[in-house]
Amino acid sequence: IFKFKPGEDVLWMNVPEIKPTEAQEPQVDRLTMSGITGAVSDPIKLGFVAADIQIVANKEFLAANPAAKEFFKVFTLPLGDINAQNTKMQEGEKSQKDINRHVKEWIAKHQEKWNGWLEAARKAAM
Repeated sequence: IFKFKPGEDVLWMNVPEIKPTEAQEPQVDRLTMSGITGAVSDPIKLGFVAADIQIVANKEFLAANPAAKEFFKVFTLPLGDINAQNTKMQEGEKSQKDINRHVKEWIAKHQEKWNGWLEAARKAAM
């Protein structure tokens, strides 16, 4: 399932009309998204609330740790990278040692981005 690449193997299709359910009403703005790789249009009408991954931390922790707060602010992880790592786990690379290797490989492949995040965090800590 995680092997499909948006825009190459699969496409995101529009629903004809956005009809939010009562439960979706508070998040109606998330039924339409822009910048989705593999979407047939931009923006795309999804018809469901788009899920995303967000970092959560309590206010006291963030106040005491400005470096972490900034790192959390600038950190992004593309869905394709998440899918690639999930595929590795689905194929058996799921031990803690494997996951640590996945992280090291990802950082090595994205070293400039990683260094930028760390630099931003360090500046925030000063």
